[in-house]
Amino acid sequence: MDKLNIKIYTLSIETIEQYEGAIASYISSHRLQKANNYVSKDARLLSLGSAFLLKAFTYPEEEYFNEYNKPLKKHKPYFNISHSKNLVAIAITNESDIGLDIESINKAFDEYIYSCFEKTEENDIKSQDIDIPQEYKLTKTQLKQLPYFSWWTKKESIAKYIGTGFIDPRKQKLSYLGNDKYEFEGKQGYIKTFIKEYNSDTYVFSICVNYKNRSIEFIDTKIEDIIN
Repeated sequence: MDKLNIKIYTLSIETIEQYEGAIASYISSHRLQKANNYVSKDARLLSLGSAFLLKAFTYPEEEYFNEYNKPLKKHKPYFNISHSKNLVAIAITNESDIGLDIESINKAFDEYIYSCFEKTEENDIKSQDIDIPQEYKLTKTQLKQLPYFSWWTKKESIAKYIGTGFIDPRKQKLSYLGNDKYEFEGKQGYIKTFIKEYNSDTYVFSICVNYKNRSIEFIDTKIEDIIN
């Protein structure tokens, strides 16, 4: 295969709320109960959105996860899901394990994130080549935060890709090897990072797979087309 095709389906919390009743009828009772267990309205809506994306784009209700909450490889497609602030997204591909992480850089910046990296990662963090679309007007604070959010999403995406997640991110170093290739916990993957805006919020997306050549398509999920 010359190029790995990846699709990223996104769903905003505003759309989830608009179609909340239809989503509740579409997903399983188990997933609905799980969503309704959340006290926070936003957490409940994001859980509903995640359940919708899982059912719409993966194998129906046979959700196999390991102890790290990573999807098992019993069926295609391979997928990974992530959410932040007002957005949930699922990455889908048929030929590779995949890790996805998204983070909003509009939220109140948590000083903790500065302590989540080894000192030896600092040079890689600051030297990242981050492509910011010209139409996006980031504040000075966001521009300062962006390299750290970008590196965090890279680190999280490869941790999800290899299937372990984090144990202690301060002691688990991410190393850049060049040409989009990274190493984490002795394993390697190719990571691509994007800056995207949704409803005036700015998000960092990182996607990790084992293919250097990949095509990544972002798709706004149309709930009405799937349910009807």
